[in-house]
Amino acid sequence: MTAVDVVSRMGQIQSVLQQLADIQSGRTAASSSATSSAASSASGATDFASALAAAQGTAAISGIGTSSAVTAANPNGATGNDVVADAKKYLGVPYVWGGTDPSTGFDCSGLVQHVFKDLGVSVPRLVRDQMNAGQTIPSLAQAKPGDLLVMNGVEHIGIYLGNNQYLHAPEPGQKVSIADIPAGAQFDRIVRVVPATSDVSASGASAGSTTASAASAASTLNAGLASIMGASAIGADASDSGLASLLGSSGLGSGTSDTSLAGLLASSGLGGATLGGSTLGSTNGTSLTDLVAAAEASLGTGASL
Repeated sequence: MTAVDVVSRMGQIQSVLQQLADIQSGRTAASSSATSSAASSASGATDFASALAAAQGTAAISGIGTSSAVTAANPNGATGNDVVADAKKYLGVPYVWGGTDPSTGFDCSGLVQHVFKDLGVSVPRLVRDQMNAGQTIPSLAQAKPGDLLVMNGVEHIGIYLGNNQYLHAPEPGQKVSIADIPAGAQFDRIVRVVPATSDVSASGASAGSTTASAASAASTLNAGLASIMGASAIGADASDSGLASLLGSSGLGSGTSDTSLAGLLASSGLGGATLGGSTLGSTNGTSLTDLVAAAEASLGTGASL
């Protein structure tokens, strides 16, 4: 392999590595852009909701129509299905006004607070505060299991189960039970305190797809790198398509732990041979520019690559 070939190969390798770096930085930029866009959209929606509440004169009525929701911390990653499963444990517990203990009884908001406490999520005690404990859902058609249904002029709250049903602690003399939602029922607010299970699943699938795409792109570039280095002929027995492996499997760089470009060249024997009075690969600099300069010097005065 001539010095010209070596420098040409190095240039091609550097180009491929730069493409790999661009893919990584592109993913980071896309993630940052998506986060910024989501924050901007949320801010715009909040401003609109506030203006609408003021125009309708509802902002001062028990919090109805306001946008002062505070998302509760969710350290255990609970989802809507977890809320439903936990709430069903308390079916049959008697209604007790002001009750917060399953051993004695629940009122409607006491039940809600206790269910979320079981999941490590802190929500307020009273209905009027619980209605501001998460994301407002526009309509029942968009509600998911685990969402909270606030009704009766912010005097009652239940947990949506899906299939037009909800679980609640109804009133004195009754027990925690499941009820059908009447046709045409109106709610003061529908609130999502923790993510819907379906949303979490979709997010995981999207992340997996992004990772797979990035892996595929990296694999393609690695294949290109192997082709540039002539791995099809000189590295047929190598399972690793990395630069160090390619050089090592071809006899250029075996027995070294240094995977830098200069180190690989030096260990391959290319850096130990004096070409025209200059030693390629053993200069103090490790940039491609330094290596090219050394190669030019090895070809004699006036030579250029």
